[in-house]
Amino acid sequence: MKISIPHNHNTLVFDTEQAILMGLPVENSNRECFNLPPTHISPVIVGRWTGSVALGSNCNVDNLFISPHGNGTHTECCGHISLQHHTLKDSMTQYMLLAYLVQIQLPEDTTNYALKVSDLNWTDDALKLNISAIIISTNDYVDKRNAQYSNTQPPYLSLELIEFLNSKGIKHLLLDLPSIDAENDQEMIGHHTFFKENDNWLTEKTITEMNYIADKNISGLCLLQMQVLNIDSDASPSNPIIYLPI
Repeated sequence: MKISIPHNHNTLVFDTEQAILMGLPVENSNRECFNLPPTHISPVIVGRWTGSVALGSNCNVDNLFISPHGNGTHTECCGHISLQHHTLKDSMTQYMLLAYLVQIQLPEDTTNYALKVSDLNWTDDALKLNISAIIISTNDYVDKRNAQYSNTQPPYLSLELIEFLNSKGIKHLLLDLPSIDAENDQEMIGHHTFFKENDNWLTEKTITEMNYIADKNISGLCLLQMQVLNIDSDASPSNPIIYLPI
C-alpha cells in the first residue's frame, strides 16, 4: 500500500511493504543496561500443569518478565522521572508522523562520550523540515543486539544537544543508545531538560531508547510508525517502524 503525505509544498510517497523495523526483539537474552535484570520468558506453571507442548501440555502459555528500561527498545514518557503518575498510554497521541533520521559516526573511544550538536551534521534544508521527531543512529561501536551496557559508561546526549532539539520543536526523540543521560548521572539532567519546561511536565513528549538500525547508509526524511503497548506505566517495550520515501 502506498501512502501520500503533503509536506512543505511537496508530496511524499511511502510504500508500507518496505518497512524497516527498529525494535530489538523481546526474547530471552543477556542484553541489559543499568544493572537491571534481563528479559526472561518461561512456561506458566499452575499446579501440575505446565504451559509447554514440548513438556506434554495441549498448548504453549508463557510468562514474560520484562524490565523495559533495561532490556531493549522501549518508549518512555515524563512519568519516568515525575512524582506525579504520568503514563505512556496517556502521552501517546500520535502514532504515525514524519521524522528525520540522522547517522552519526562516534569517535573510536566512546566511553562517556557526549554527542554534540555538531555531530548531527544537519543541513540548512534539514533544519527547515518542520518535523517533531528525530531518530539518531550511531555506528556499531558494540553489538547493540546483544550488548551488556552496565558499568561501561556508554555514549549519551549532551545538554547542549538536548536543548537544541527542544528549540527545534522535537517532541519524539529516538536513539540507539541506552539513555540520553550519562550512566552515572543520578540527577538525569537530560531527561529533565527534555521533559520539563518552567516546572511543567511536557506530557506529549516521548523518548525511545535502544533502537537498532542495521543499515547505516540510510538517512533523511522518513515516515515513523510508533508501536507500543497500551500500558499503565511510564514505559513500554516498543517496535518503531520507519518507511523511506520512494
